[in-house]
Amino acid sequence: MNTSVSPVGSNEGALPWYSRSAEDIFNELGVHPDTGLSADEVIARRVQYGTNEIPRGKKVQWWQLLFGQFKSPLIFILLIAAAMSAWLGETADAVVIMIAAIVNAAVGFWQEFRSNNTFEKLQAIIKVQSRVKRDGKIFDIDSKDLVPGDIIVIKAGMKVPADARLLSAQELLINEALLTGESFPVKKQVREISGTAGVGDRKNMLHMGTIAEKGGGTGVVCATGALSEIGQIAHLTVDTKEEATPLQERLEQLGKVISIIVIVSAIVIFVTGIWEAKTINTAVLVDMFETAVAVAVAAIPEGLPAALSVVLAIAAQRIFKTSGLVKKLIGAETLGSTSVICTDKTGTLTMGKMSVEKSLRVLDASRAELVIAFSNEAIIVEKDGKSEVVGEATDVAKLEYYLAKGGNLEDANKNYPRLAILPFDEEEKYIASYHSSSDGANFAFITGAPERLVGLTELSDTEKKSILDEVEEYAKKGFRMIGVAERKLEASQVVDPENYEQLRGYVNKLNFLGLYALRDPIREDVPESIKIAQRAGVRVIMVTGDHKLTALAIGTELGMGNGPDSAMEGSELDTLSDEELARRIGKIDIFARVNPKHKMRIVKALKDNGEVVAMTGDGVNDAPALKAADVGIAVGSGSDVTKEAADLVLLNDSFTVITEAIRQGRIAFDNMRKVVIFLFMGSFTEVIIILAALILREDILPITAVLILWANVIEDGFPTVALAFEPGDDGIMERGPYKRKELIMDRMGWSFVYIQGLVTDVILVGIYLYLLKETNYTAEHIQTFIFFALGADALFIIFSLKNLGKSIFDINYRNNKYLLFAVVIGFAIVLGVIYSPFMNNAIGTYPLTTFDVVFLLSLGVFKVFYAEIIKWWYRAHGYFKREPVLQMAK
Repeated sequence: MNTSVSPVGSNEGALPWYSRSAEDIFNELGVHPDTGLSADEVIARRVQYGTNEIPRGKKVQWWQLLFGQFKSPLIFILLIAAAMSAWLGETADAVVIMIAAIVNAAVGFWQEFRSNNTFEKLQAIIKVQSRVKRDGKIFDIDSKDLVPGDIIVIKAGMKVPADARLLSAQELLINEALLTGESFPVKKQVREISGTAGVGDRKNMLHMGTIAEKGGGTGVVCATGALSEIGQIAHLTVDTKEEATPLQERLEQLGKVISIIVIVSAIVIFVTGIWEAKTINTAVLVDMFETAVAVAVAAIPEGLPAALSVVLAIAAQRIFKTSGLVKKLIGAETLGSTSVICTDKTGTLTMGKMSVEKSLRVLDASRAELVIAFSNEAIIVEKDGKSEVVGEATDVAKLEYYLAKGGNLEDANKNYPRLAILPFDEEEKYIASYHSSSDGANFAFITGAPERLVGLTELSDTEKKSILDEVEEYAKKGFRMIGVAERKLEASQVVDPENYEQLRGYVNKLNFLGLYALRDPIREDVPESIKIAQRAGVRVIMVTGDHKLTALAIGTELGMGNGPDSAMEGSELDTLSDEELARRIGKIDIFARVNPKHKMRIVKALKDNGEVVAMTGDGVNDAPALKAADVGIAVGSGSDVTKEAADLVLLNDSFTVITEAIRQGRIAFDNMRKVVIFLFMGSFTEVIIILAALILREDILPITAVLILWANVIEDGFPTVALAFEPGDDGIMERGPYKRKELIMDRMGWSFVYIQGLVTDVILVGIYLYLLKETNYTAEHIQTFIFFALGADALFIIFSLKNLGKSIFDINYRNNKYLLFAVVIGFAIVLGVIYSPFMNNAIGTYPLTTFDVVFLLSLGVFKVFYAEIIKWWYRAHGYFKREPVLQMAK
């Protein structure tokens, strides 16, 4: 990606801006550097090129969020069932089903709408001001009003408002971490660059969104908005197709299963009813069709979509409490399935700030500390009543170190007034500051690259080699090394602050004072967070624009690398085909010197291998990969483009939020599994018992349609919602992640539905037949008896489902007060339907005897006992020993 084609009158074969001469650029852009564009020309170009704003994609409107809730296949089934019920005149059924669908949509809509509103507030637009020369005068304008050809002025602390070719520079340092991932600022230069150069190597270009940390300069705008480097990356992000998440795939599969069950149940009941009918006429056909539809509706777990939305909403709220904003509910569960986290280094694993960590070969510490304080362009400013060091990162680190050691800069400057300074130069690789002392002597204090300073001393070759060997040793550990030296000038050596050539001539015959090791510190919470992720079977891969050795050293410290072979540079990645990358990526823990396209290839290779990928990042260069990943994670201090592409935003930039989000995602998946099992067990029972009555040609159905609806209220109502509040099983982060294709209803779930359900349902059918044949119970008494069995048994069995991996005797019942409350409410509804005279008359229930109640409660206990046998069998066969895919971090 490069701005190789001029936006104004260029041909396809035009040279990149960084390769052209200044005169050629002025002619191409139709501008004079002394006067800038005229007002009329600005208006014309704004019409032609639009505003200087990067593509942000279409804003999701509230109505799109609302209708988006109805994309679930489960909701489609509910709507179809409601329509069929209404067509058959079953108004009550239709109303109940529609209420279920509306509740589901309302829960999902409210959570996503609230998250989006919060996100909009976090992204409140901050205007970026630009200093521009037009009609021979300097103006401060809104950056969005810039056009190609504008002459802009850049000063330290300003954000670069557009892509521009540099015209002049005074020690200009630009922080391009937002674009390249590099944590160190780049010194800009005016001269042309031949050949092909990557974004990070275009020293004579300024790029939109980067920050001037030091110095100043002027430039001519070459590209704005969508044509800028950031704009092109944003286009790449917008154009990236979002694939279905694992949960969407699972829900689609579950919807198909439910559809098949509903259709088969309806067909079987319809055909059985016709087959068993003594005569076949229109009335029989209509009656059987209505019965088939009623049973099919009963087979649909109406509360499932709403319950799943509640599970995800609770997970999103819990993540938000740990400073993570989930933009879409679906992303909460997908985090729980994450098997690989691809994380940027700068600003995510590290603080993005240099610090001095160690001194080496320093004999006179006070003198060496004085030198690093003076050979420095950082300054101390007052902010909110506190002193703060500001400036270039390395200078800030040196000055903060001096102050931390008890140094007093004000007193030092009085004792050694500064005479001149040579700013750091990339070619010379040192910074030199000249000072006078109280005895009239002048000194040169120098810090810089050790190999450069050692060469300017009069040390022996043996001493030089010893120093450089130590420098290399620490460089391999990820440290940035600086040397410290001084020289006492001769009396004849005059210090002229304007004569840079003369000042550089004094930098020789140095007295070497020692070495200092600097590093961008790792965030305190990151090592433990990575260990937690690794124990949970989640690979952590560093994907950074930094140097390979630095990235490898940081990765090794975090337990992510296993030597040089575990790291790969972007240039090597370019030589691999997609197939080769997919084969090798399992052994690569660190990718260095990568660009946005590299990151997308990495995500694709991992997904091709069946991984569920989360990509973290803060810079614009991370946005495309974030969108391509299953879960995009942006830090709160990152760019707007990145946060727009992300599914999860880390409001406090903490990597720890990711591990907590993964934990909550796993809890969400477990809770959804419990909800689905619970609802399917109830639906299966209703189908079996009605089907048995039809096959046996009994005149009295075991339960009426209205009692089925009341049973569904008990089963699908409070208990299912209460399961969403389960806090999670112990050791949830000690097992491997769920596989991408793993279904919500697994073998154990279907065992509950079919094995236990079949046995207990046969018992219930036997009880129904006994009551029908051997007692004088009325139809209302029998139907109420079966209703109590369905409702009360469900309220018993839910405690067994509370933790699928533990015995009911080892479960903590007090950690979910909502479930206890729901069971109490459920029994209150059951008893109210049975013993309320009003309900007896309204829906035809009959007050049960004490013997009935005791017997039915005993039946509920038996169902729990049988469920515990199934759980024991799965535990005994190691079903819950889901081993992590990685070895535990040491």
